[in-house]
Amino acid sequence: MKDGTRIISAIYEGGLIHPLESLNLYEHQKIKIQIIPETQFEHSEDIIQFLIQIGLLTPPKGYSHIPPVTEEERGRLADIFAQAASKPLSEIIIEEREQQLT
Repeated sequence: MKDGTRIISAIYEGGLIHPLESLNLYEHQKIKIQIIPETQFEHSEDIIQFLIQIGLLTPPKGYSHIPPVTEEERGRLADIFAQAASKPLSEIIIEEREQQLT
């Protein structure tokens, strides 16, 4: 990030914060620390929204608020594409669309 601002991971232990990577700071340099517990961000969408809120990320053009695909839907899609080995993808798509119409 420009101006030296960055987010790093650290561990709090025995009253001290231990960075998990080199900070590349000079001795006695004063810095500000924002504490963001990792447990707050169990999903990537939460992280993206947080970064947008604090101004560190701008959503790309065409960014959508459509929710991610559920585990159930992912499984269904995996089953459909597993069939691709036995028939052309175009046939699978046509069959799926026909099923949706009925």
